[in-house]
Formats: sequence, C-alpha cells, structure tokens
Amino acid sequence: MAVRGRESVRVTSTPQGETSGGRCVPLAQKVKEEPVVDDHPNVIAGRESYEAFNDGDIDVVRQFLADDIVRGLDEVLGLFGEMFDLSGGTYRVELVDVYASDDRTVAVEHSTGSRNGKSLDESHPVVFEGDVGKTREAWTYHFDDQACADFWS
Repeated sequence: MAVRGRESVRVTSTPQGETSGGRCVPLAQKVKEEPVVDDHPNVIAGRESYEAFNDGDIDVVRQFLADDIVRGLDEVLGLFGEMFDLSGGTYRVELVDVYASDDRTVAVEHSTGSRNGKSLDESHPVVFEGDVGKTREAWTYHFDDQACADFWS
C-alpha cells in the first residue's frame, strides 16, 4: 500500500466506467478517497533525512543510505558536501510531500539556494528506491534541466 506523507489520502478508482449515458463522468464521480496511515517507515525516513540534510548533519543522512548505494557511499556524501560548499551553505531542500511503499519513496521537494550571483528556486520530484529506510538509488526529475545545470556550473 502506498501512503501519502502530508494529507493521508489514497485515491482509488471506483467501479464506474469512463462514460455515463454517452457523457464523460466528472473526475469527482470516478474516484473516492480513503484515509491511510501517515507513519510508514519510508515516510518517516524521508522527513528525517531531509531535516538532517538541511541541518548539514551528514552522519544522520548517512544512516538513510544503503552501503551498496549506486555511485558509492563516499561519492554520494561527497556530492552533498560539494552542494553545501558551492552554495556557501545556502542550498536548502524543503520536503513538500512524500509518498512511500516498502521499496520506493517519491518526494516532492522545493530547492532553493544562491551562488555566484545566481539563484535556484524550483520544485521537482525525486524517486528513491531501496529497502525500508535505506536508499540504494535515486532519480531527480527537474522540470528545467538547463536552469539547474546553470546554477551548479
């Protein structure tokens, strides 16, 4: 079961079909909301790891990374340190929302920072995969890849 970390709601399809009497059925009639739990271990891990990242507490961040993380643990932790250094400590990532299952977590984050007269202010999703509480691989999907690249170059 997937859970949503902020508003504890799961949307599922209802038995209704796509059309009713030749007309489209409004979305509100096609889905229903079910309350779900807000304390899945990956939701909690997501919140705690983002808080530690923003506090610059790499030792705590390390606890949420698998030993066999893709690209290697030292390289990933080094990248985090470089992000802080390049931004003069201004880089921050606010966790807007988090969705989780036992092997996957999707975070919606809002990143801000400044460096060399440039600023970053964007929201984007990040997909994390691994075991409960341990990221093995992650993918970031920027809506404006060039703006992100320009900021870090």
